Amino acid sequence: MPLIDPPPPLPEDASPGQREMHAQAVERHLTEGGRVVRPAEGEDATVAALRELGRDHERFMRLHQPITASLKLALLRTKEELESRAQSTETPAIIAIGEAQVRKAIDGDNAAFREIAERLEGKPGNRAGDVDPEAEEKRALMATTIEATIRALTDGKRNRVVEGEATEVEP
Repeated sequence: MPLIDPPPPLPEDASPGQREMHAQAVERHLTEGGRVVRPAEGEDATVAALRELGRDHERFMRLHQPITASLKLALLRTKEELESRAQSTETPAIIAIGEAQVRKAIDGDNAAFREIAERLEGKPGNRAGDVDPEAEEKRALMATTIEATIRALTDGKRNRVVEGEATEVEP
């Protein structure tokens, strides 16, 4: 019996949020629930699932986020293990990509580290409800500029008078 049952079929009229949740449920089933993954003694269940992904690399392609899984798997290896695997021709590409990125981060590449951190933890920034004072100033300036432009165009149109004489034209 699987650890996690497969999710029910997705309804046709599912919202984007429901589609995302369904994709994550499918991923959980494929990584942890499709077959029993027994953690080794003292091993976390997530680590065990990643270990199994390392053995059966074709499962990566069915994941919702295969690159993230590849990075997580690489992050669980020691520096020495990553270095020794660098020249291996037996490593599947999806796993080698994650390992190469982690090796670059270990060697001090800040861009590689930032990409890994953003992939795993998300981009840092304002939380919902937080206001960036600089963005608020720009927004106010833009509103003032638009209002002044519309006012000038409207006032210019009202003040324009065309002088002339009307003449009758015979049909």
